[in-house]
Amino acid sequence: MPSTLDIKLSGEARAFLRLVKRCGGRFFLDTPLQRRLARECIAAGAMAYAPDDSRCVSLTGKGNAYLDRMMRAH
Repeated sequence: MPSTLDIKLSGEARAFLRLVKRCGGRFFLDTPLQRRLARECIAAGAMAYAPDDSRCVSLTGKGNAYLDRMMRAH
């Protein structure tokens, strides 16, 4: 399994990932920008569409580990 160090996200996508975490790990997508950032996070494996609603995303274990590692680094 790839390390969380292998995740490459833009600054906007990292901020979006932190936002989703602050919202309890699940977020309803309602703007084109949010959908674009979610796709970037999903492609990196840090986020996934919620199983019960494709308009919502949720953090994956890899996404949580990535954020934990980022917070320890700063």
